[in-house]
Amino acid sequence: TPEEFRAQYANFGFDEALYQDIDSLSYVVEPVPGLWLLCLDSTDSGANMLMGEPRVGGAFSLLTVNWTEARLIEAATQGKAVMAVMHHGVVPHWDGQERFHPEYLVDHYDDIARMFAAYHVRCVFTGHYHSQDVAKQTYTHWGYLYDIETASFVTYPSVYRIITVADNEAHIATRQLDGIPSRPEGFQAYAKQTGYEGVFGIAEETLINDYGVAEEDATTIAHQVARAFITHYGGDETPDGEPLIDREGIGLMGQIVLILQRYVITGLWQDTEGADHNLTIDFTSGEWRED
Repeated sequence: TPEEFRAQYANFGFDEALYQDIDSLSYVVEPVPGLWLLCLDSTDSGANMLMGEPRVGGAFSLLTVNWTEARLIEAATQGKAVMAVMHHGVVPHWDGQERFHPEYLVDHYDDIARMFAAYHVRCVFTGHYHSQDVAKQTYTHWGYLYDIETASFVTYPSVYRIITVADNEAHIATRQLDGIPSRPEGFQAYAKQTGYEGVFGIAEETLINDYGVAEEDATTIAHQVARAFITHYGGDETPDGEPLIDREGIGLMGQIVLILQRYVITGLWQDTEGADHNLTIDFTSGEWRED
């Protein structure tokens, strides 16, 4: 329940919150004078209860959107800098994500992103997709917004970020988890292989059962899909000369699927603007540089 969640995470923000939303678990904290962290609950927990199972997608109620805008107006009035934190993305992290995996972006994500940008929120830290990726969106009238997505410990590449804010710049550094007690050596290789096999299995099963692709062709295509996803998860995608899509020897149904869904593989291979691991964002110019 929301009450249990607040109690469980009392020491991680709730006990020092300046404001708490009555319609969600969203809150505001001021960790250092002049900086507000706008921590937003984008999970659609009400739908979870109705469906009896977790809902992957996320949404904000109108009450929470209004509460958020009120906090942004207050921050602007008081001269506070604001960074946002939420689970679902507000900027697509590859060309086609909003078509193929819309549930990893919050509902009405572009409206939320525009609201952030309009009130001078320049960074929002997200997760959910488990990829290590930075995406920048620029608006004609409201400036820019960086969606800084961080991968998860439980999936490759198992990283965390350290963000240092000083002199109107954000320095973002990535650190890798190189071992755990049960696997102190070779952890990254293990994590990558485990992730690859997971994506491959899902892709192969989907191609066979949902699209009617022959098993041999499904295996070939699934390897291409898995390579693309693992490359995107790892960040700073740099194709190494392999064909993004290899149709050689693929039968009719496989060819049709590759034609209709090729945007998934090509989109995952092409990195969006912003270095994904180590970069500095200049809040004055909105530009970034790789560190």
